[in-house]
Amino acid sequence: MSYEYADDLLDLLSKACSESGGRLYALLDGARHPDVYLEVRGAANEALCLYSGKLSQELEAAAPWLVALEPADPFCDFLARAGYGESWGVFLLSGASLKELRKHFRRFLLVQREDGSQRYFRYYDPRVLRVYLPTCTSEELDFVFGPVDRFFVEGRQPGDDVLVFSREGGGLRCDLRCLAPEAAPEAS
Repeated sequence: MSYEYADDLLDLLSKACSESGGRLYALLDGARHPDVYLEVRGAANEALCLYSGKLSQELEAAAPWLVALEPADPFCDFLARAGYGESWGVFLLSGASLKELRKHFRRFLLVQREDGSQRYFRYYDPRVLRVYLPTCTSEELDFVFGPVDRFFVEGRQPGDDVLVFSREGGGLRCDLRCLAPEAAPEAS
């Protein structure tokens, strides 16, 4: 499947990188599609699995991956064309290194439930992140964002829009970027 507005998405990411001076990354969910893992392993991009230790091939393929990107590189183009709108993951901007970001994101792979049991928190799924972030307190936002400047998340109509989450004051800012030509951007 080729995403209709991939060029517009790539332009948005490229402009955001230029304006911020930050580095572009993708936080990808290997469990969403077999191509995610295969493409991560085959790409020339630096990538780190968020899980640690010796993993079975099945678990490694389904794991979350953090990938360093350049907006003009072939892997970024692949993600925009094949993965956007399919909930493969989220893009993010940060001044931190790949290793620093991996350390940050590993801190909340597991969350504790009220009954004391632990569960995997699939925050790298755009359907989860776009619902979770607006519910966070200022302290929780500090924890989740850490060294991240912005998250670029598929909107509820992933074929048409991108939610750009950033911090503003002590709260959360969410800008809706419509990629469809007839739509106009909004801010909230």
